[in-house]
Amino acid sequence: MNLHMFDFAPFPFLHAPSSTPTHPPHIHAPTQRTPPLIIGIKYSITATRRAPLTYRLTLNNTHVDAVVRTLNDGGLLMQVDGQSHVVHYEEEALGTRLTIDTSTALLTNDTDPSCLVATSPGKLLRHLVQDGTHVGADTPYAEVEVMKMVMPLLTPVAGVLHFLFPEGSVLSAGDVLARLDVDDSASVRKSVPCTTGFPVGLGPPLVVEKGVEQEYKHTLQLVDAVLAGVLLISLSVFTCVC
Repeated sequence: MNLHMFDFAPFPFLHAPSSTPTHPPHIHAPTQRTPPLIIGIKYSITATRRAPLTYRLTLNNTHVDAVVRTLNDGGLLMQVDGQSHVVHYEEEALGTRLTIDTSTALLTNDTDPSCLVATSPGKLLRHLVQDGTHVGADTPYAEVEVMKMVMPLLTPVAGVLHFLFPEGSVLSAGDVLARLDVDDSASVRKSVPCTTGFPVGLGPPLVVEKGVEQEYKHTLQLVDAVLAGVLLISLSVFTCVC
């Protein structure tokens, strides 16, 4: 995704159907990024492209289909379970800030307390402790200038501090300023994997209106997707009564 989970770049579909039951691996290989964290829970989601605009999202043996379109402002229009949602995202040092309609959440990276990272661009003004000093949790260890404001940086846990940038360095978001030899590794809270799946009963991304013409257009889109070389789908969708 620029989002951590998915890749919505153009996809190289085949235009000649094969007589074999499987397609070349690159046609329907899922793309998986670093699993995002929400309140300490890690969500390992894969996305498989099934048509030019359709993706199947899989989480712990459950799945939901989504139609994704790119908007002019760089956001995404996602249709899931018959409803449309406008999605915008922004990469930050701590993760991805995700806005869905009017709700915002931060999909945090899996942080390592032994790596002290700059969360925004700025300048490292000075060290507040000596290199190799033992420090406690929440101890100010450096001062940085960000947007003409001076801010102290605090250690997340206790340990021995080792600086990686000298005073006066220009910092970029994500730079590792220092490393911390943590006193008690057991005290560090680690993320846990999600053990549940998507909600039960989610329907198709688009609601197909009743009627012969609408059913025909929907079925024709499915046939075109199969002929384009995407994943095979159940033949039951092509059943018709004449």
